[in-house]
Amino acid sequence: ETVREVTLLPCDTPHALEVAEVLTLPDAAGAPYPDYIPMERESGMRCSGSFAYYVGIEMETSIYTPEWYRPTKAGWAAGDRTLDCLVTSADGTPIVGSVKNAKR
Repeated sequence: ETVREVTLLPCDTPHALEVAEVLTLPDAAGAPYPDYIPMERESGMRCSGSFAYYVGIEMETSIYTPEWYRPTKAGWAAGDRTLDCLVTSADGTPIVGSVKNAKR
């Protein structure tokens, strides 16, 4: 699914996702768009580390789970290498307040 618009909300407003970190994906100059599996693997590895640092515990013991937004094929061709590492509740309930260092 392609995300075309993001609404920024204050942390005290219920929200589905919280940005934990924004990273830049590495690539060789002019490299083609990575296949889905390697891109997902790379995104998952990078965002898992961001998750643990941001939430304060490993995802296996947390009530939250990591998500990520990565470049589309068209975005990659245009030079986008941004990986947004996000946190959401594992049960789908909205988050109120920040999960930063929540250790839950």
